[in-house]
Amino acid sequence: MILVDKDKKITVSLGGICKLKCAHCYTNTGDFEHQKQLTIEETLRILEMKRGSFTTICISGDTDCFLDPYKGLELIKKIVANFTIENIMFTTRMIPPKEIIEELFQIGKMCNKRRQLFIPCISVVAFNCPNKIENSLLVPNTIERLEFLELLAGAGLPCFLTMRPTFPFEIIPFSEIVQILDYAKDAPAAVLGEVLLLDKDGVIERRLGIDVGQSEYQESKLTFINQPLEWKKLYCKKEHDTIKEECYRRGMPFFLRSMSAINYLKKIYEYNGIIIHQAKYFDEEVLNIFP
Repeated sequence: MILVDKDKKITVSLGGICKLKCAHCYTNTGDFEHQKQLTIEETLRILEMKRGSFTTICISGDTDCFLDPYKGLELIKKIVANFTIENIMFTTRMIPPKEIIEELFQIGKMCNKRRQLFIPCISVVAFNCPNKIENSLLVPNTIERLEFLELLAGAGLPCFLTMRPTFPFEIIPFSEIVQILDYAKDAPAAVLGEVLLLDKDGVIERRLGIDVGQSEYQESKLTFINQPLEWKKLYCKKEHDTIKEECYRRGMPFFLRSMSAINYLKKIYEYNGIIIHQAKYFDEEVLNIFP
């Protein structure tokens, strides 16, 4: 299940089935083959076997790392303890308890001292909650998640605001994107979008109430996680361009690929908790857009 992609990023999790069941999620379809549940030690052994082949560890992919917040923290802590030069990032829609947040602050400070990128990625899709994508009984509302991002950034961690995937505006109106950016202000180190992954049976399209028809999409296998089938990868160019321009107007970089954002951050970050953006790097994300 675990791959090192061509950008030398490895995506890991504790496996199993994500209980959040977000309507857009590729893992919530019959086409997706779930990885068996792993222990923390098994995940570390996989990383150790592949050591040297990757420069970035992404804790994400098929399940949210804070479904069990204490296991999620333990996985993060052990990865940071055992991999001291690699970039480390995690993606979550959840908000862990206060004591875990305090430990994330300390991990971030330690990584800054050793000049290692430790990047929380806080995932939101719409400003309004409830919405047609997420289960509001299981997922904290967007304002709570944005406040979590602000807490992490205020403690000196370089954070990505992950508005992923980039939806057609008929699903998530541009006005809601503006509200998210207004609320986030300058807390994110970068904003991430992404193409919309769709199963070939049309399950996700029916859930979202869309028909991509002849839209611009590519059919290919996933590059970040090992899956046997091909997926439709819908590139919402109009939406991407509009959101990117809105981010740039605010002095905020926008990327479709996380490695483009990491490469940008490595060029401008001084490991002091302060982000000073340089516009000349803003356009590098246009390459390799399909995950």
